[in-house]
This record gives sequence, structure tokens and C-alpha cells, in this order.
Amino acid sequence: MVSAGQFHKIYDPSVGEAEPWYINDHCFVRADDGLWHLFGITHPEPANPLDEKFLAHATAPDPMGPWSKQPAVLPAEASWGETHVWAPHVIRHEGEYYMFYCAGGASNREYRIHFGDLSRSVRVAAPRRKSDARRRLRRSRSDGAARL
Repeated sequence: MVSAGQFHKIYDPSVGEAEPWYINDHCFVRADDGLWHLFGITHPEPANPLDEKFLAHATAPDPMGPWSKQPAVLPAEASWGETHVWAPHVIRHEGEYYMFYCAGGASNREYRIHFGDLSRSVRVAAPRRKSDARRRLRRSRSDGAARL
């Protein structure tokens, strides 16, 4: 039989919101400075997967917290036909942080996986302006290297 230990809620995306929020499909990454970053889909309760329009970002000195809510990252881009984003996954390669995440539209035929360079947008330390990240992503999409 497989079992698990006691469940501990370590982050509540509802902090600072007027209503309860959930977080799902999340990932954690520890930056070189030791700070932990959480990225995940989030939305007011009840769950509404087709309306998750941006990814949550939070930071903490330890995986058990305390977690500090950061500005949301990578909102769905309506001009690309996106209505929701989900499933972020972050990796570190040769000193840079990269995120793979999904984005989709009204039809399941409009889903795609994106690749972004967090070292140049969120930098896993201090976010830049979203407009800078989107501009770089759009410009580089034509050559297939979707770098933020």
C-alpha cells in the first residue's frame, strides 16, 4: 500500500483578494540566491479551467514558507487567440531558467506549448515589465525560438 504523510497547505493565493482563490498545476524552482519561486495556474473559486488567464508567482525563503505573493506572470495573449494558460514547468540549464507552459483558446485545437526564458523576464529574481517580455516573445516566435 502506498501512503503519504500529513498534508500541509504552504501557500494561499487568496491573500489580498476579496474572495477565495485556488492554485493548481504548479511548480517550484530554487534560484541561485536560495529564494524559492512558485508558478501555477490560479483563479477565484470555484475552479474554472477555461478562465485561468495568467500564472501565479510567489516567493519564499523555504519551501514551507512564508510565501509572498508576487505580480502574476504571462497572461493569456488575446491577440494570439489565447483565452487561458496553464501547466507551467521550470527548468534550469546552463545558468538560465526556462519555463514551458500551455496556452489555449476556445477550441482544444488551439492549444500550444510555449517556451520562455525566465532569466530575461521574471529572471527568477525580479520581474521586468510584461510588455518587454511579450515583445521579445513575439519577435522571436517567427524563428521558432520563443525566448521571453
